[in-house]
Amino acid sequence: MRQLLGLDLARNMRSLAASGAVTFEREGWQKAGLTTVSWIEAKFSWAGFEKALAEATKNAKAIRLDLTGYNPFHQNWGYSTRELQYIMDHPELWEKTTIVKDGQEFKWNGQSWIQLKN
Repeated sequence: MRQLLGLDLARNMRSLAASGAVTFEREGWQKAGLTTVSWIEAKFSWAGFEKALAEATKNAKAIRLDLTGYNPFHQNWGYSTRELQYIMDHPELWEKTTIVKDGQEFKWNGQSWIQLKN
């Protein structure tokens, strides 16, 4: 089943899940059939997480990445930084990805961020 994949900071995960997005928390990606990588492998191995992320982003109908509170210069944003970098490195994901920052929605067009009307 193809669904809305939710990516964001751990502290914002519940609000994203409340929007209907499937999140990494509580084996969401695995239970939704977005990845075959076990939650344990994805949680405790960067290689496992990246494989799960690749499968989940490919299999999702749409992606919502909430970067509210994200500061790229803070060195401990591990998962969020990898999620953002993965999306930026894969142009085939741009069209189905919406970035949310402080309640505002944006799309990346390959050159700049375009704010969507909310």
